[in-house]
Amino acid sequence: MKQRGNILFLILLAIILFVALSYAVNSGMRGGGNNASPEKLQTAMAEILQYEVLLDNAITRLKTSNGCTDFQISFENPVVSGYTNSNAPADKRCHLFDPAGGGLSWKVPSTAWLDSANAAAPEYGQYFFTSRQCIRYMGTAGATCNTDGLSNGALIMYLPYITQDLCQKLVAQNGTTLLNDGNGIGRADLKAVGNFTPSAALLDSAGNDTRVVKAGCVLATGAASSVILPYNTGYIYFRVLITR
Repeated sequence: MKQRGNILFLILLAIILFVALSYAVNSGMRGGGNNASPEKLQTAMAEILQYEVLLDNAITRLKTSNGCTDFQISFENPVVSGYTNSNAPADKRCHLFDPAGGGLSWKVPSTAWLDSANAAAPEYGQYFFTSRQCIRYMGTAGATCNTDGLSNGALIMYLPYITQDLCQKLVAQNGTTLLNDGNGIGRADLKAVGNFTPSAALLDSAGNDTRVVKAGCVLATGAASSVILPYNTGYIYFRVLITR
């Protein structure tokens, strides 16, 4: 009887440990927290940076091999609407997300990267591409790039509402500092459709001027006059893909 009791105890202990382990794994994979392990953060960062490389290479290929101009490159895709570019050739050789063009697949961010507190916010769980912002002194953009009426906007990829830990990891990787939209980040809630005339500068304050920073992370504070994109609060990663 004593041996049987020991066996039952070991079985019960194994069940308890299995349940505890399953809960820990599932908790670690869910978004919304700032307690991701270093390994998970490294994996997430590597996946985001790899996507940037794929975008860079595809854009270069469209321009050099397919003869596409910046204005013809299309982000139209079967997942997110609003990216139809009327400048793009009908044969779709300038479509990033079409086999006839860049051949890429539209990427949906992992929920493990995101802060679920913002799950009801616009563009949550989506990459966002705009060409209606400029970065001062990058490319041909000068001090008044957001008001001079020139086509000197930058094509920028945004990944909104990521966790604070992931934001800090990306900031460290890019050698930049965390930016704060309270210092004057202009809105640019216009999707990339072949128009490079800026409606705003990415950062237009002397206190936090990105100038030639091509990638970074922004803390949106909800200031009505300076929130980035349509977003209210949260950590937003950005990466410049094209400068003019």
